[in-house]
Amino acid sequence: MGFYDICVVLLYHGELTNINSRTSFQRTPLHLACIKGHSAIVEFFIREQADINCTDIELNTPLHYAAQYGHLVIVEMLIRKKVFYLRNGKGCFPIDLCRNKEIYEALLNDLPQLESCGYGRTVYNNVVLSNSREDMVSKLLHKYAKPPNAKDTDNL
Repeated sequence: MGFYDICVVLLYHGELTNINSRTSFQRTPLHLACIKGHSAIVEFFIREQADINCTDIELNTPLHYAAQYGHLVIVEMLIRKKVFYLRNGKGCFPIDLCRNKEIYEALLNDLPQLESCGYGRTVYNNVVLSNSREDMVSKLLHKYAKPPNAKDTDNL
């Protein structure tokens, strides 16, 4: 039994199953399917009227995650359903998070005025490069971040 079959069983045969239930980060099953790239499950949730414009604790929509994790088929499904283009908690639209040319072009074709938002992106050799200073700072912080050792936390 695959993920899709489990979703069907839980939705149709489970007691009080809520298709828009939330995790501690306020993510719905649709958010999680978009993160993992399970297009059949996303299609199922859309067909069953899941909220395609829901936001999590960071104000990310399912479209933000599908674009960020490179799931073109899911991005196209959400675009066809006329998903809203919302800014997340960092002020980014889904096009600001995408990493490949196909998703960038799909989002840009659906809503051309998105190109002018934020710092933007540049397509180079089928890769979407970031023009954002925030992205560069985040990369540096992540590169040099290290967990505190036990000796440092003993004084707290």
